[in-house]
Amino acid sequence: MGNIVIDHEEVTRTFPEGTGQVDLVAIYEVVDGKIRSVSAQVSNKRLDPRQSGV
Repeated sequence: MGNIVIDHEEVTRTFPEGTGQVDLVAIYEVVDGKIRSVSAQVSNKRLDPRQSGV
């Protein structure tokens, strides 16, 4: 959307309690082909019940 880029990713990682996922959303403002600013938000973790014993 113009000079705003929105990136949404689901990241799988290993937490101390076991394997799980988080969602990551990053919003970039691009000016003259360079990132001027970025903000990001990470969701609460979701543990994989098959891995974590939950």
